[in-house]
Amino acid sequence: MNKENLYMASVKTLKTLRHNGIYVPPYDYKGFAIKINGHTVKLGLKSEQMALAWTKKLRSPTPPDEVFYKNFMQDFLNQLKLENFSADFLVSFSVEHVKSIENCFEPSSYMNVDGVDFSEIFEYLDKENQKKLGLTKREKETCKAKKSAKGSVKEKVWLRLC
Repeated sequence: MNKENLYMASVKTLKTLRHNGIYVPPYDYKGFAIKINGHTVKLGLKSEQMALAWTKKLRSPTPPDEVFYKNFMQDFLNQLKLENFSADFLVSFSVEHVKSIENCFEPSSYMNVDGVDFSEIFEYLDKENQKKLGLTKREKETCKAKKSAKGSVKEKVWLRLC
């Protein structure tokens, strides 16, 4: 047998290739609330995830631009209206707020979005960050071991050969 035939004999032939979809880890709902024009609004599962992602984005090295800001606020306020259909003030607030973004955009106003108070979520992120900074080397290794014990994403999601 020549080298090419030997190589071809050793290669497993792929019969089917199947993707199991993306892996989205389960979200641990925390029950945050935000304040909009003085009204406390309880966040649902989806809006809480959106608000958490927003506050993390605000603290990233590349803060959002005007388009991202406007699109996020439109989607976020629409989601709040779906989850809190009895809160009539959300309808008028969302229309006015989106118009104000279009008319007067200031990048410095992200942290203090007029009328929307994310302070509870910012406080949570600060506490979580302090916890991570305060971990000893042994505790960090334990956390890392727990994550790897859950199994890799590759095993759960990526391509499976049949």
